[in-house]
Amino acid sequence: MTRVVPVPAHLDHLTVDQLAAALGPWPPEARILVDAHATEWSSPSGFVALLTLGQALAELGAPQPELTLPAVEGVASYWAKVGVLRHAEKLFQIHGRIPRRRVEETSDIVLPVTIIRNATDVMDVVGGLTEHATQILKHELELESSVVGGFGQSLSEACQNIVEHAGTAGWVAVHVYVYQKRLGGRKVAVIAVSDAGIGFRRSLDATQAKREEISRYLGDATPGVQQSLQK
Repeated sequence: MTRVVPVPAHLDHLTVDQLAAALGPWPPEARILVDAHATEWSSPSGFVALLTLGQALAELGAPQPELTLPAVEGVASYWAKVGVLRHAEKLFQIHGRIPRRRVEETSDIVLPVTIIRNATDVMDVVGGLTEHATQILKHELELESSVVGGFGQSLSEACQNIVEHAGTAGWVAVHVYVYQKRLGGRKVAVIAVSDAGIGFRRSLDATQAKREEISRYLGDATPGVQQSLQK
């Protein structure tokens, strides 16, 4: 038995909840087929959501999910261009022709879809903001140098949260778009970060529990041991 999960025609931060709702009870009892054949467009938020879903199912030990690629001409090619398909191939059984297109770091892509597993990956992401990406932020978005530096810092902190609180890997992507209808032709940078981890609450609860355990241990220790442990 397979549960078909339709992907919205426009998959972004506004519609990703529709994708989640279509999954039904979690963890799923049936194999999942993610059907994106009618999808016409996706933002970084949609890309990282799809990969997070595949990652979560893999970590559950569930049957490998299936993914039907977009049928609209050029959409699957764009998915390859931004790097999502090279990761999806490892998480999904893919239906449809996979474009053998190299991942690009030009045009509207500031940062292709990238996996975050550890602090080294975070450093690579921030270091990957190449001169090309900086030019996009400075000239196309008309950001000052100080703001570009803050952009890198914000991206670093968002990715570092995966390392410190997820307990598993996560995903990040940054693209630049022109919002004609919503913002009257204004160009914006869209940052998307996602993971299938335990979340802030459980992560911080575990940290607090460790602190309380250490505190109790120190309270029971002799003064000499306490002084030594507190150094």
